Amino acid sequence: MSTDQKSTGLNIVSFLFPLIGLIIYLTQKQTSPIKATSAGKAALWGVGVGIAFYVISMVLFGVVLASF
Repeated sequence: MSTDQKSTGLNIVSFLFPLIGLIIYLTQKQTSPIKATSAGKAALWGVGVGIAFYVISMVLFGVVLASF
């Protein structure tokens, strides 16, 4: 049985804290490529969702300010 498999816990942590996912990817890509790739993708998703939430919140903030 291979120990190199996707880890749900690592993916959640990587999604919520993308810097940790990047560090996991960079340190594990040689020894555990499946786990590292999975953590890296989760980190990228975390960054994308974070940017999307930021843009949406700024648009909503602008709409609220414009209504005054």
